[in-house]
Amino acid sequence: MAEDLIGGETKYQVLRELPIGEGGQGVVRKVRRISDGKIFVAKNNKGSFEDALAEANRLKQYNHKHIVKYIDCFPLKNGFNTELCLVMEYCDGKIGLLTAIGNDLSEFIMKYGGKKQYESIYIHIFEQMLEGLHAIH
Repeated sequence: MAEDLIGGETKYQVLRELPIGEGGQGVVRKVRRISDGKIFVAKNNKGSFEDALAEANRLKQYNHKHIVKYIDCFPLKNGFNTELCLVMEYCDGKIGLLTAIGNDLSEFIMKYGGKKQYESIYIHIFEQMLEGLHAIH
């Protein structure tokens, strides 16, 4: 699968056969844009095409440091079905504060969750989440 190319006008190379994330709404894989080599994630939505397109259209509207950035979307054939593949910024969890305290937020919570001495970090992370939430409402 490492040689698989996906995309519409812009082509992406799938970098990992196994997904880096999977949930009720879709499967997320790491991809590289062929034109410039930049790394992104591609989410193949399992739900309805219309719902996925609505998500893409909402995400296009936002330009905020605490909201993942929309890059591209295109239809993707999956057997007899057509899914919407949504390409977004790749967030490796090693940006800013989390670089100093661990690999990503879930790792930090598992290791330090509930410890009083990290209260200022919890507050800082919560503030960032609220800033992102405020930007979309």
